[in-house]
Amino acid sequence: MESDGSNVSDAIGPDVRRAMDMAREHIKRTYNIDVKPLKIKNIEHMWEISVRVLMNIRNVQNIYTDPNKRDQWVSTWPEVLKKLFGFSSHNFLCVCYGPLQKFFDALPKMLLHPTYPNPAHLHYRVYYKFLNCGYLTIFNALGLPVTACPIGLTSKGLPVGIQIAANKCNDHLTIAVAKEFERAFGGWVPPNKELVESIKTA
Repeated sequence: MESDGSNVSDAIGPDVRRAMDMAREHIKRTYNIDVKPLKIKNIEHMWEISVRVLMNIRNVQNIYTDPNKRDQWVSTWPEVLKKLFGFSSHNFLCVCYGPLQKFFDALPKMLLHPTYPNPAHLHYRVYYKFLNCGYLTIFNALGLPVTACPIGLTSKGLPVGIQIAANKCNDHLTIAVAKEFERAFGGWVPPNKELVESIKTA
């Protein structure tokens, strides 16, 4: 999956796209496994759910669980259908949470996803790029294991990487894939000091 498809977050930049391509090509070349693109309906709204994580809201209730039995879910589709026909009393964010959670719960394999749409940005840019946080927290908001994996340096000497996600309790799989990428691409390396110092600050 290369993008969250949102209209409020930045599109994937060329350096991160290149890192994704390198990871895919390595898996294909080394293990003869095709990494297939994944399209997830309503994924463009995930940044809204991710904001809850950044604001440290704990034990978030949702419309699909009993407040007294949060581990027991009801069917998500009746609420989705009601929303489609204008009969739901809940906002769209609440309604799309359930199907997305169910989708990721059923995810049996690895998922390669950008960690951020671009390499490290200049100081203080985080304040007007805040909505890009969805790339970072989408899987954390759903309680899924993720391993960040460096792929190399950009032409400007900045580190660039991707993240590897999996279903719950499959941390060992994300770590195994990250170790393979570390072996293939050299793991983390310090930024090129001369190139970095030549970049103007904000």
